[in-house]
Amino acid sequence: MEGKITFERLFLIGIFLLPSAPTISLLFLLISGFYSSVKFKKEYFKDKWNLPFFISAIFLILSCFFNSINRNYVYSFDYDPILSWIGLFNWIPYFWSFWSFQYFLRTPKQRKKVSIALLLGSIPILITGILQYFFKVNGPFILWNGFLTWYLRPIEGYNGLTGLFSNANYTGAWLNIILPFSFAIFNPKEKSFINKFCLLIYIFILITCTILTFSRNAWLGLILCLFLIFELKNIKYIMSFIGGVLASIYFFGPKISGSFPSIWSYKFNFLFNIENFFSSIRFDVWYFAVENILKKPIWGWGAGSYPEMSRTLENSWQGHAHNLPLDLAFNYGIPVCLIIISTILTIIIKSYKNIRELKIDITFLKFEKAWLFSCLLIILNQNFDITYNDLRIGIVFWILLGGLRNIIYRNI
Repeated sequence: MEGKITFERLFLIGIFLLPSAPTISLLFLLISGFYSSVKFKKEYFKDKWNLPFFISAIFLILSCFFNSINRNYVYSFDYDPILSWIGLFNWIPYFWSFWSFQYFLRTPKQRKKVSIALLLGSIPILITGILQYFFKVNGPFILWNGFLTWYLRPIEGYNGLTGLFSNANYTGAWLNIILPFSFAIFNPKEKSFINKFCLLIYIFILITCTILTFSRNAWLGLILCLFLIFELKNIKYIMSFIGGVLASIYFFGPKISGSFPSIWSYKFNFLFNIENFFSSIRFDVWYFAVENILKKPIWGWGAGSYPEMSRTLENSWQGHAHNLPLDLAFNYGIPVCLIIISTILTIIIKSYKNIRELKIDITFLKFEKAWLFSCLLIILNQNFDITYNDLRIGIVFWILLGGLRNIIYRNI
């Protein structure tokens, strides 16, 4: 019993540190994950949800192997197949974490603790975001030769709020992830005025920071999240709330920061200009990805090949396909893409059905729904960008998915 409590605390410490100190967090998560792996190693293949990911791992390795031995016959551009092997770290370790971390996500009470740890651990992101945007506090702040880095990039031109992350889209994706949990923990019937006030301030700052990332993915996630939580019947309250946040930023922001960067006019003009929207480079990137997926549909081209291929064949550079399923199919082939994506969607659907039928305390039920909503928002985000490549977002996604797997079996 004592051992279980100790390793569960290590896991929660890892979750708490994940947003602000991912390298240190990884150490705690690995220790707790290895503990549960050793404890339940004989049960891995008994769980049918592990089998698709195990098969996917085999396909991923075979893809790397075939792309390595055929490099001289296939590639008309400069590409090192070792990148494909390195790319496996974006998948195979996460398959392990999906299974090993389930031990700490078995009950609604455990999942609630993880949710709260995520909210508390995200406070540094909110604080640094406000300091960066309104008070011009810029980094990077680097400790221990880069072991810990807080970016706080200067907001110039069309950049938005980034906080601790290196990119505004990553920041926006993370804020989307924790938003459902912030509403889940808020209780309108809470007797303590201080508790309610602090939580409302937290939610207000969270939504403000989301808007100030100027990430269209984050804005879309914010709107979808509010609809999921409050439902369509409360649309007037949703729009009033968003309008209030925008008005506060518009009227009080300049008094604090002096002026807003030109990103305001640029982003809003782009958002509401239909011609600009449909001429987005995203469509060209997706078309290029699909076109070349069909040329090597089974084993793909290898992770890291997209930038070099687009530079050579299109005379333009794009880091990835800006869509995770397309990127996965491009890198490792259609079969492994179908296995992974279909398994994830099946877990989502089955957990949704079970959540609808749960007969548990309303407090826990709110967190179970938030768990699902958060996972959905990550998936939505990956359709227009690949924030999954950030270690923090990748880990959280597979932790959420492991929790949803437990919800399917109603471990309450």
